[in-house]
Amino acid sequence: MKLLILIFSLLFSAVDEGYAQCGKNIRLTSSKTIHMDRNGIITRTEVERSVVEINELLITINVRDESKTECNIKSIECNWDIPFKKGKTLIKATITTGDGELKNVVLTIQGIDGQLFLLSEMEDQADKLVKVIIDTFEEGFK
Repeated sequence: MKLLILIFSLLFSAVDEGYAQCGKNIRLTSSKTIHMDRNGIITRTEVERSVVEINELLITINVRDESKTECNIKSIECNWDIPFKKGKTLIKATITTGDGELKNVVLTIQGIDGQLFLLSEMEDQADKLVKVIIDTFEEGFK
């Protein structure tokens, strides 16, 4: 019986750790932006500083300290085997364009073999993907 309780405790803590990543404020910093088509063919690469801050309600994207964009989060799904090293977060959000139009965007934060990246896809521009390689991330900022 004690062994069974121990196994359930370990299993629950591993599952809880994977899903707990959704509830944390995070800041992702990147120095490289890759623009691709739907097939993953690179159309251009930019060396630029980008900062993405995510909390429970809002995503703030700041590129080159010049362009600041905000997205309202509609839903977040997390599945991390090893937090921010192996796994994925899928965020569905809305962005308001310069002319006031609401557009849907999907952001995917993924960790593969310890390398993090963020992939952005606008609903009405499914043939244009933006991928940023994450250099650093911080948890728990305010």
